[in-house]
Amino acid sequence: MSTIAAGTTSTTGLVQTSDTTGNLVLQVNGTTPTLTLNTAGAHGVGSSPSYGTAGQFLTSQGSAASPTWTSVSIPSSAMTLISTQNMAGVSTINWTGLGSYSYYKIIVNNVLGVNGDVFNIQFGYGATPTYLTSGYYQNRLYGSNTATGADGGSSYTSIMAGYIAAIACQSEMLITSNANGVFANIKHITPNAYIFEVAGAYPSNIAFSAIKINGGNTWTSGTASLYGISS
Repeated sequence: MSTIAAGTTSTTGLVQTSDTTGNLVLQVNGTTPTLTLNTAGAHGVGSSPSYGTAGQFLTSQGSAASPTWTSVSIPSSAMTLISTQNMAGVSTINWTGLGSYSYYKIIVNNVLGVNGDVFNIQFGYGATPTYLTSGYYQNRLYGSNTATGADGGSSYTSIMAGYIAAIACQSEMLITSNANGVFANIKHITPNAYIFEVAGAYPSNIAFSAIKINGGNTWTSGTASLYGISS
């Protein structure tokens, strides 16, 4: 390999040697490799040298040592995509085998179906699972260019998660659970300015393992993505 070395005397201030390998090495103290450029253009650090792995970055070790390659650390609270489901052509979607995350987030995009229809969310427990079809509570605030209001509070068969308009709608749901029950915060908006927010709960600690979204009729478009969030 070809080298360029910084010497330690006035007569060896800069020493160059060469060969035909195509690699270039920068040395300090006359003999200590510190940076190597190989024939692919990769940068190796240290006397070995180390090229790291894809996705790593260089971390300074201060003035007394060569930098080292470090892997990116992903925060434990980052969202992890569990799966995205296509809503077109069906009236029910679900996710099972849940429970390993502190929070779950569902993003429903571009959902379209029978105008005036609603879609709802239910929770299930067990491996099969069994879905809860009663005992839900919700309070909903809604508004549009024609009406505003609030309703809810009584026991329901599900929690209202969306309203179908004549044009595609969007929803965002944050779900968590504790010793007091399972809770859902839902925001829903349609392009014609129909907006509502729902605070919903199933007030019992069921250790839920499944989430179901169902509508009264078949959806014609839309996707629903479920994310897990660790605390």
